[in-house]
Amino acid sequence: MPEPDTHTPIQRLRAPAERWKRFGEVVGNRGRSAELNAYMEARIGGSEPQALFGALMRWIAADPAAALSALAPYVQKEAPPASTKES
Repeated sequence: MPEPDTHTPIQRLRAPAERWKRFGEVVGNRGRSAELNAYMEARIGGSEPQALFGALMRWIAADPAAALSALAPYVQKEAPPASTKES
């Protein structure tokens, strides 16, 4: 019997136990798959902006708090300096 479209088979992933534990602490035990899938999708999309944007949006939708926390270091904290160019 074929699997429903909403289910993917479990894949094995090699990762040190401590890293896997700490990753779970950051994204939640049930958030690991969504986070890893979004990362893989973004990598596959490569330089295609639409693919990367779609992957980011799905990542944020899957767990907004975790995604935004992870993205926080990359957000510009201050506005760029005003242009001093004279007209």
